[in-house]
Order: sequence, then C-alpha cells, then structure tokens
Amino acid sequence: MRRLLEVPGVNGLILGARKVSQLEDNIGCMDIELSDEHIHSLSVYDIFYLKLAMREGIPIATHDKTLRQACRHIGVVLFEPNRS
Repeated sequence: MRRLLEVPGVNGLILGARKVSQLEDNIGCMDIELSDEHIHSLSVYDIFYLKLAMREGIPIATHDKTLRQACRHIGVVLFEPNRS
C-alpha cells in the first residue's frame, strides 16, 4: 500500500478495515505519528487528507475540531482565511 501512495498522480487510497487493528496497520504505512485518541476519532478520509497535506506541503482547511487538533499534533499547517 505504501508504494501505491508514492505513485505520481495517486492522491489517496480507499481502505477497507473490519477491525481497529487492520486500520492501525493501514495507518502505520503512512509515516504519520498520531495518538490513539486521534486514530480512533478521525475518519480514514481525514487521515489520508493529513497524509496528502504532509506529502504536498499544503495547508488543511477545516472546521473539524478533531482534525485541527491532529494537524497541530503532527505539524500540518492549518489554512486560516484572511478575515479583513
């Protein structure tokens, strides 16, 4: 799976996991250090969104509190629109 994420043009994968242990194995291939709290509270979509932002060096735009906390935890920049 890790090799697939490194293929140019591949921005994400759709994972299927029936058990938490399978999800943790899938997340483990992405070089993201998330706490157990974040792993259990983020969707697979959000985790791949984090990975994409890390890989491409782009900020994440979200109002989701849990995703914002995960971004801060792993050092992903949050997009903050100008409020002028």
